[in-house]
Amino acid sequence: MKYYVEEVYLTEIIFQCEQGLDAVHRAQVFLNKNEAPRHVMSFLDDVIDHASRASLLLWPVPGQETKNKQKQEANQRRASRGDHLRSVLELDDEHPIKSRKLRDNLHHFDERLDTITSKTPLVFIDGELGPRILVEVDGAVASTMRHFDYNTSTYYFQEVEFNIAEVVRGLADVRERCLARLASLKEKPRAG
Repeated sequence: MKYYVEEVYLTEIIFQCEQGLDAVHRAQVFLNKNEAPRHVMSFLDDVIDHASRASLLLWPVPGQETKNKQKQEANQRRASRGDHLRSVLELDDEHPIKSRKLRDNLHHFDERLDTITSKTPLVFIDGELGPRILVEVDGAVASTMRHFDYNTSTYYFQEVEFNIAEVVRGLADVRERCLARLASLKEKPRAG
């Protein structure tokens, strides 16, 4: 990958990481005030969305097999880009932001909401802050759109769990690796 192309990707990954980290700080402000749960949920959604975008750049979704030459080339470019970036950043497949559930979060939003709303009887909770027991009805967890358990740092979005502290550590780690790689690229002679 040419250095200037790599810089474009690194800069975008840094942007996504910083937006995710900023969102968690904004959520913390509202949590500290113990007010505006909707804002907290919005910011936590943002954390997941930005982590997902960074994840897609580093671990692109493999393209479907096709006979179309342009699509084959696009699939190969994505795979090569991901391989190169993970290699230079020394990221392994155990990294917290590689999580497939991060990337699937938005893509399957509508399907999961359809599943939740098809349950009977429907007991639906959205925007709850506090221990998981708060979203239990008769000893079972109710259908939950958004719930944040600040004791465990777990964000439940449509019944999918995200450990926000782990995601934040992952975002900070990737950001630092990208910044270091950018600095090293700037020190090298520009041969292309």
